[in-house]
Amino acid sequence: MERFFELQHTRKHGEAFGSQANPEFSWAVSIGDSPELTAAVPWMGRRLPDAEGYKALTGALFGEFKARRFHEVGKAVIAEGLFRSRHRTTGTIAASDRMARSDMRDGRISGGHFWRAPAP
Repeated sequence: MERFFELQHTRKHGEAFGSQANPEFSWAVSIGDSPELTAAVPWMGRRLPDAEGYKALTGALFGEFKARRFHEVGKAVIAEGLFRSRHRTTGTIAASDRMARSDMRDGRISGGHFWRAPAP
């Protein structure tokens, strides 16, 4: 998982997915219980299939996830990190602590999701 985030951070999506992800890879972004936000932002709260869905997500956000710590939990890896994004129109930068869970199979990522980290 750590190598996957290193590669996607430098926009080397082909290498990240070719060497670090299973072909049936899918990803989701959790937003909690917010129908208004789900209606306003088309990719929020939905599962994005395959590498193209993930690239569309990261491209839409104009952002990056910088993982700080990794934790192995059964067949998953949890990453704690900082998500920074730039608003497409205003240029305003937002940052928030996020968590990413990657489900692992045969040493590769098969899917997972991002969510806002709980307050300490």
